[in-house]
Amino acid sequence: MVVSCLVTLELTGITVSFNSAPLEWWLSLPIIVIYPLLFGWVSYQTATKLAEHKRRLQVMSTRDGMTGVYNRRHWETMLRNEFDNCRRHNRDATLLIIDIDHFKSINDTWGHDVGDEAIVALTDSYK
Repeated sequence: MVVSCLVTLELTGITVSFNSAPLEWWLSLPIIVIYPLLFGWVSYQTATKLAEHKRRLQVMSTRDGMTGVYNRRHWETMLRNEFDNCRRHNRDATLLIIDIDHFKSINDTWGHDVGDEAIVALTDSYK
């Protein structure tokens, strides 16, 4: 990078004088020290926030917002991977499916808020 700067200066005919007064050196020293530290700190803060946002987006894309359990898309991916793994290693697998009988009548009788509470209570009991 230094070489390219020197070549550019030579080609453009710009002259640079490195004969600066000691006062100029002392005045520029804080900038030379503080700028990289500030840039590093800002970069670190940005990377930390991006990592947290990525983690939250990952959770939002794989979990149901109401219950916190895996959503259907993620569950199907996990199920497919697990069955492939069982087939590959010649192992057995068991799948448990839970159905709430007459759940539509709960929603129709007491409303969707009560139905949502019932689903949350059921999933909490199985966690």
